[in-house]
Formats: sequence, C-alpha cells, structure tokens
Amino acid sequence: MKSLKYYEKNRHATWLELFFDLTFVVTIGQVTHTLGHVHEGHFEHKQLWTFLLLFVPLWWIWSSHTIYSNRFDTDSNLHRLATLFIMLLLIVLSARIGEGLEVNYPLIIACYFGIRAIISVMYISSISKLDSRGELSSKLGFALLVSAVISLSSVTF
Repeated sequence: MKSLKYYEKNRHATWLELFFDLTFVVTIGQVTHTLGHVHEGHFEHKQLWTFLLLFVPLWWIWSSHTIYSNRFDTDSNLHRLATLFIMLLLIVLSARIGEGLEVNYPLIIACYFGIRAIISVMYISSISKLDSRGELSSKLGFALLVSAVISLSSVTF
C-alpha cells in the first residue's frame, strides 16, 4: 500500500494541482461570461438559469476531484494521467460553452460524462490501495458513475 499524499509532513499543492485549478479558472470564466450582458442594469432569468446550470456541475467536478485528491491520492502515474485527461476534457468543454449552447449540448454533456466517469474510476481503482477506507471509496465511485450515466441520458431528452 502506497502512502497517501494527505498525510505527508509539510504537504503543499503540486504543480499539477495548481494547473488543474487554473483550468477551472478558465472554465468558470467562460461560464460567468453568460452574465456579462445586462439589460437596463438587470439580469434576465434565462441568464441566471444558464449560469447556474453550467456552474453547479462544474463545481461538483472540481469538488469531487479535490476530495479524491485530499483523501485517496498516492501521487501515482495513473492519477496524474487521469487528471491531465480531465483537464483536456475541461478545455474542450470551456471552448464550447461560449458558442451556441443548444447546438453544442451533446458535446458538453459527453465531456461532463467523461470527466465524471474518470473521477469514478479513480475512486473505484483506489480500493486496492486503501485498507480501511476501501468501502467508502467504492461507494463514492459507484455513486459518481450512476450520476454520470443519468447526466448522459439527458441527451436523449
């Protein structure tokens, strides 16, 4: 069993974690651009709903990856590769948010599904690395996978 990064003395953020956060800054910047156009000093209801429907899933992605990194990360090559692939999907997602949202909806949901599936696989694969927290890790992983499939099914509607 590898030691968890969380328990290292004087642990600080790695360059990959900082770069991961930077990709979220760019993505959230694209999402907040939907609030950039006010009419007579007020937001329209559609702008607020669009912002919330884009921001909340992105926040869940960031928080679930951060919780994984804090609780289960062993700084393995697999974790680094998965994080880089999540960042690639985030870049594609943020590039398509600004353009016609209705036209790019299937691609945005596919990227969201891919990110959630990667995070769930990270949780599920960490079962073998952990002794006492393996059950929690597997439950979280399967819950994230179910939520990703539910989100993907929204394309059919």
